[in-house]
Amino acid sequence: MKATIKLKYLILVMAIAMIGISAQAQKAASDEDSTAQKIRAAVMKVYDDQLAETPDAYDVRYARAMQLYFNGDYAKSLDDINIVISQCPEKEADQLYDALILRAKLYDAQGNTAAEAQDLQRATAINPSSLNGIDLTAKLALKQGNLTEAESGFNAILRQSPQNYDAFYGLAQVEAQRGNNDKAIEFCDRAVKLFPQDPTVYYNRANVYKTIGAYENAAEDYIIAMSLSSGGNKGIAELWAMSNAHYDAVMSALQRAIDNAPRQGNFYYLRAEIAKTYLHYGQALHDFNIIIDNNFYDDYTIYEDAARCQFELTMYDEALKNVNKALQKSPTAIDAYVLKAQITRYQGTGNNYALAISVLKEAEALKPNYAPVLIAEARNLYALGQKDEAMNALNKVIAADPHNNEALLLRGFISKYRLRKPDEALADFSAMLANGDNMASLRGFALHEIGKDEEARQWARKIIADNPLPGGEAYYYAAALLSDIDPADEQALKYFESALANGFGSKFLAEVSEEYYVNLKLLRRNENFATVLNSYNDNFEVK
Repeated sequence: MKATIKLKYLILVMAIAMIGISAQAQKAASDEDSTAQKIRAAVMKVYDDQLAETPDAYDVRYARAMQLYFNGDYAKSLDDINIVISQCPEKEADQLYDALILRAKLYDAQGNTAAEAQDLQRATAINPSSLNGIDLTAKLALKQGNLTEAESGFNAILRQSPQNYDAFYGLAQVEAQRGNNDKAIEFCDRAVKLFPQDPTVYYNRANVYKTIGAYENAAEDYIIAMSLSSGGNKGIAELWAMSNAHYDAVMSALQRAIDNAPRQGNFYYLRAEIAKTYLHYGQALHDFNIIIDNNFYDDYTIYEDAARCQFELTMYDEALKNVNKALQKSPTAIDAYVLKAQITRYQGTGNNYALAISVLKEAEALKPNYAPVLIAEARNLYALGQKDEAMNALNKVIAADPHNNEALLLRGFISKYRLRKPDEALADFSAMLANGDNMASLRGFALHEIGKDEEARQWARKIIADNPLPGGEAYYYAAALLSDIDPADEQALKYFESALANGFGSKFLAEVSEEYYVNLKLLRRNENFATVLNSYNDNFEVK
């Protein structure tokens, strides 16, 4: 559910792990971003002041339009460049050419290919030999499927610049669209041979590999790019994105990278993080254990992540040891406290609610009103029969964030089934419906509670269609929802079997959890549940 947030977190931690620095680097990066923003603001102020004095200074306006383009503010950049083109005399051919090229790029960013083509035609008439104009024209032709025109343009670039790897990439794309896969890769290989230390050529070849369906090769190129000094973060992001639809290909490529460089901890770390995100906890824990045993990295996040995997595999004692190590290294790691409370709650008899609350109180002292802490407190307080205290914790969460559907669902559940306040429950369930319909929204559960079971089932089908298969998380939610609607619904068990078939690896969620509100408690009563679960025991092994 948190793939986007996790990706940002992963890139940050990977950067730390790969270059061996600690939290000071995070602050330095933040300071660098802040400094860059201040510089951009200062530059914009200079342009603004100059144009306030001389509004007809089209060279200054062009410079501001360029800066706005680089800032990503395309609408304002287009406003400026339109004025430049209207003001610039025809005799200022170079300036007009540059302005037309910039506007063509802006139109391309907006998807206005007709206007882009007009500006490129006009610019090319001014300077037909400029590589910039030829390149943009060829790329537009490629985008429009005019392969002969695109090929002609890229070849024209290579005649002037024989080592232009962007043109090689363009020709590779042309051949890939024609179905000439070997020839497409041959063009990419020529660029790689010329520039083996430039990550761009590997990104380009990976994109062509993806186009022709060679996903393992694509993943291998992303790994090479990631390993080069200037390609790290983008390589991680590309591998992460690929794992959504081609998880096995990414894992195979990472295994080959590990086989070739078994002492490179970053490969184990990346593979572990991807596996953990898709609920393949056994595989993830295997790699975290290797990192810890070999002392590749000693960051607290490694121990916290290992503890999460161990908890999900119901290895509570081992999980507690690792989460304690994480907190020793970073005593203010708030999410580690939430995890520790969860582990503490389920150790032994599994009814350690008071102990869990004591851990959460430590966290609350560090960061008052942190939603995950308060929601965890509410669950434990409710289990102890302290309904009013649980409601108070949830009220704080919802007051700060009315869109927190997890808190709304839990509060609605308590209101409806324990406090016998159906109107208040209905208000919470109805509020959830305004907060999106993705998997994290839990919308189907709210629909069920207000009596819209068919819409709830539609939501289950939607999240399955919208989400990637690795890990089977969407199938898990669908199974929990349908079994809640009707414990006898065999589709619920089919959904759960699909989750397992796609690698769902949380033994805790499968066998133990009765956490309000999403769980498999009712589905476990199905006479075939144990048979289905046992047939996928490998999912819960550390390997």
